[in-house]
Amino acid sequence: MLLMRKLRTPSVRRILIGVVLCLFLIYPMHLALNHYPLDTSILEKIKPNFSFSSDKSGGLYYENAGDSELLQTHLSSPILIFPNGFQDEAMYKAKHIIDGKKVVTYDGNSTTGTLEIVKLDKKKHSLQIFTNPLSNQKTCSELEVNKELITSHDRVFDEDFKNMVETLIRQLKNEDALKDLAGFFEGKLPQMVKEGSVRKHFYKFAGTSVWMPEHGVHLMVSRVLFSRRGIKWNPQISLLYAQVFDENWQEMTNVELVVNTMTPEGKREYQNLRFPQFLPIPFYHNSDFTKRRWYGPEDTRIMMVQNEMGKQEPIIIFNSDQRNFKEQKFVKDLAQLKPDQKEEELPNDITMQISYEMHRSIFVGWPFRYQLGKTNTDGIADERFDNVKYNKVAELRINGEARKKIEKNWTPFVDPMERTSDGDNHLYIIYKWDNLEVLKCQLVLKDNDLGKCDFVYKDPSEAKDNAKIGPVRGGTEIISLSTIDAKNPQYQRTWVGFLRAHINHCGCGRSMYRPNFYILRRDPDSSTFNVIYLSSSIAFDIPVVGWRKHEVQCAKRDPNVLIPNGISSWQMDTERDVDVLSLTLSVADEDNRLLHIYGIKELIDELLANYENMASNNGESNVNLGNEILMDCAVEASKQFCKAYGDEQTRLGTTEEVLLAKTEKNSNDQDEKKKQEEEKERKKKLEEEANKKEEEEKKKKTMMMMKSGEAGAKEQQDQVNNDVKNSHVDSSKDADKDDVVAEEHLNG
Repeated sequence: MLLMRKLRTPSVRRILIGVVLCLFLIYPMHLALNHYPLDTSILEKIKPNFSFSSDKSGGLYYENAGDSELLQTHLSSPILIFPNGFQDEAMYKAKHIIDGKKVVTYDGNSTTGTLEIVKLDKKKHSLQIFTNPLSNQKTCSELEVNKELITSHDRVFDEDFKNMVETLIRQLKNEDALKDLAGFFEGKLPQMVKEGSVRKHFYKFAGTSVWMPEHGVHLMVSRVLFSRRGIKWNPQISLLYAQVFDENWQEMTNVELVVNTMTPEGKREYQNLRFPQFLPIPFYHNSDFTKRRWYGPEDTRIMMVQNEMGKQEPIIIFNSDQRNFKEQKFVKDLAQLKPDQKEEELPNDITMQISYEMHRSIFVGWPFRYQLGKTNTDGIADERFDNVKYNKVAELRINGEARKKIEKNWTPFVDPMERTSDGDNHLYIIYKWDNLEVLKCQLVLKDNDLGKCDFVYKDPSEAKDNAKIGPVRGGTEIISLSTIDAKNPQYQRTWVGFLRAHINHCGCGRSMYRPNFYILRRDPDSSTFNVIYLSSSIAFDIPVVGWRKHEVQCAKRDPNVLIPNGISSWQMDTERDVDVLSLTLSVADEDNRLLHIYGIKELIDELLANYENMASNNGESNVNLGNEILMDCAVEASKQFCKAYGDEQTRLGTTEEVLLAKTEKNSNDQDEKKKQEEEKERKKKLEEEANKKEEEEKKKKTMMMMKSGEAGAKEQQDQVNNDVKNSHVDSSKDADKDDVVAEEHLNG
């Protein structure tokens, strides 16, 4: 009892409260100091330590003291991702504001294969593919090989156009590299967002992506068209929109990547790059002059190369309008002519006149490197842009040749066998598929140098016009087979990819675009390039809507478009013993789609073994003649595919011709129905008029009869009255008779 009374005293209670506070405050600090090194800052010790890794189920996770939380997309709070193995995290955090951001360091696998992708529903596709002919094989039927592809169902990316345009509004307002583009949008973007009309004016497609192994994400770059009038084929500007997706292809809409960038001065430094964002790509533009001009980058392809630090770094290949200096001359300024002065008295060099010419050129760009100004795209320095920071770009130009008016459809790849300690120093380009031509371009450049390109292979065949661009062109970047198996010597100088066949007037509208799979090989001794396999058009069972009107197939003036954009990744899932190649495509220049192809490595191995067997039995092929025959076979098969597709759409009743015939028939039926209804109405009206006339005649006759009866009755009554008055005969018999006569006349 005495002890209880002492505990109730104020002094003892204060001591007990102090002890409790010490336990709550000091003990956690003690644990932190014992858990971390002495030189670790207090902030680092008390801050949760998240790591970013791949779970076996394929999801991306935060990990904290053994507890896992699935990484969500469309995050309400931003997330900051450090690359795998980043050494200076504490120093970086001290220099950069990271308040309110979830900070993670990627600690997962560098590959992309996940259980979720492997588990997707699959379907089979027939693949008609042709081999490069050997000495005793010349007909297409002899060269044809039929295989199967196993793929997932295609997935259409769910695009958030509202968020995209809001991102553009923010960048136009705050970023110097985009501010000068505001004139194209005439201040109408906020109203478009408010009205919900952004999808009428913006078109997003041609998405191409790469896997970022140090960050565990996919980086996708898409082309975004803007049309003031909302007409897809009449845009004013084209921009590049970059997005980040996790390994299961869920978009991360509020994410920053800590990336090793290169400053305009050539120094390496880490920066936070926020996504999604419009890339600050430099290009010539004039918002006051948009008629018949297509400003901005087009046909972009993104791919990974190895940089000087031995790291994988993305580059983009695109074409864009470029203004080039043509000439300057000094001319007389007649405005300076005085009233009493003659024109010949003016000096010849009173003013300088500069003329330019426009070219659509091919550029290589680095999303994580920068330059000041855009002299290399505008043709002349401009103080408005000279201190503005843009992504670094360089024109790829063929040595010894004048610039062509238009350069398009360059297909890029690298040769891993030529990779040095400084990385990939050169970029190869398939310049032309028809009469195969290959360029080798400089990739390591100083300042704003050109990327000089030289032809390293040209098909010497003169069977065709070498200046002509054939129907086989463009497509995805080309991937080395060593990507999937670096140890296989047969893979060292072999590449695969998907090009697109552009077939005109083949039975479905103006033209058809479809993917074609191919295998490219380089002879290690002669350095000749050879397409050893090329397929016919591949449909992938992807529904293709009409280009102008979705419900109309094979319209006479329109193309029918399914285009392969890029190979996003190609990885081997060793746990499940299957390789997965992820391919992006676009339909009708309006969307982005993703398709996974399973086990294509095994298919390629079968084709390579088949080719080697034929070569050993029949001798080597005539490479030049072989490429030509191979292209002809694939193009002819693609034409047959187009014709069959058009016939099937006609049978289904979806072609423009059938729909127009239906419309005309419906119109004729409606006209005939209208005539019948008008004739029925006319007859009804005539019948009503006849009935009305008949009723009027009956009424008239009745009135006449009534009038006649009244007159007769009155006359009869007068006669009776006169008879009564004159004769004064009161005969009951005669009175009864007269009453009957009067009643008959009165009621008759």
